[in-house]
Amino acid sequence: MDGVNAALPSSAFVAEVRDAVGHLYDSAYLARHPVLDHLRAFSGVDSTSAVRAFRKALLDAVEELRPPAGTPDDDPAWRPYRVIWHRFVVGRQLPALEAELALGRRQLQREQRRGLDALSLRLWERFGQEPARRLDSPEAVRQEASRLARRQRVTLAEQLARALVSVSPLAEQLDVTIEGVHADPRLEAAGDPTLVRQLIVAVLSLAIRDAPGGRVSFELAGSDDSVDVTVTALGREGQEAAVSPLTAAIEALAEGQQARVWESGDGLSRQIVVSFPPSPRERLIAFVEDNPDVVALFGRYLSGQGYLLLGVEEGETAMEKLVQASPDAILLDIMLEDLDGWEVLRQLKTHPELRHVPTVVCSVLHEPELAASLGADAYLCKPVRPARLLECLAALVAR
Repeated sequence: MDGVNAALPSSAFVAEVRDAVGHLYDSAYLARHPVLDHLRAFSGVDSTSAVRAFRKALLDAVEELRPPAGTPDDDPAWRPYRVIWHRFVVGRQLPALEAELALGRRQLQREQRRGLDALSLRLWERFGQEPARRLDSPEAVRQEASRLARRQRVTLAEQLARALVSVSPLAEQLDVTIEGVHADPRLEAAGDPTLVRQLIVAVLSLAIRDAPGGRVSFELAGSDDSVDVTVTALGREGQEAAVSPLTAAIEALAEGQQARVWESGDGLSRQIVVSFPPSPRERLIAFVEDNPDVVALFGRYLSGQGYLLLGVEEGETAMEKLVQASPDAILLDIMLEDLDGWEVLRQLKTHPELRHVPTVVCSVLHEPELAASLGADAYLCKPVRPARLLECLAALVAR
């Protein structure tokens, strides 16, 4: 396998593969699937291409389950392949598949489990972490976290739900019941979604291993200073919960997310708290632009980046709307239908309540010197690249 990690895939990885195959034709779902992280680690392609490559890899792995040519049709070796192919690729329902393959429900489920295990092994051999990049040391984790980090707003309830899918097979194997309180979907942290999820997975996994036959509970809580995920391990009734040391991966992942991890316990239970920095206040950006399609495009550029975009059409009420909105920055088009954009800029920079708001001229015209002479703080030529827009706004609102 030429240097690729040949170890057996974890139960969490098998569960993720099963979930991915079950959503084989749902591109939006696959685009944010945790198994795709393994594929991206080696391909470095954009999301759309990665999803296509991911789906092809899944289908190729299914085909590799096909027995060699010449295998008799009634050979049991065909069963895992046929079950996986008809169940997930073709989309047959279980009752129809039972009749077609002449298998009972339990036998069908056993063959499906065998097929998924084999499928997971093939994907792990192909896309599993290389030994040099495995998360076995703090330094390796820090390097991987640095490579993946995309700091943005992270909805913790969503990442917790996905983490629970990953650890459920381990909990079932160790007879651990997972309980949780209602997770407020509004709680957001600042961080990278993939790394936040992996940190939660690592903490849940540690708690599950510490409480075989017992219970693991989780809770989300937020304050002005932090957003906390609290995981509690309770041993089997009458027994103490084990207290395994926090792993190097947990500590390194937390460090990479500027999160704090601490623990406590009373002998019967063990509590691990991961405290994430709260998501910063969203900055309001007003866009004086008469083309709604351009406003919508910029809205997509800024989505999930800590900004809210307010479109302001030109007209006599534009200044009034800007004063009411009190934006953190203003984007201004020059080619407006009813007004001269340069005159709008002059009004902005002489208005007592707006003159101190950073203003960015955004136009197909190339007149940065003229814009600067009228008080513009920055100039962007259309078409504007998302990275350039974000870079410009970050520099202005940080003043």
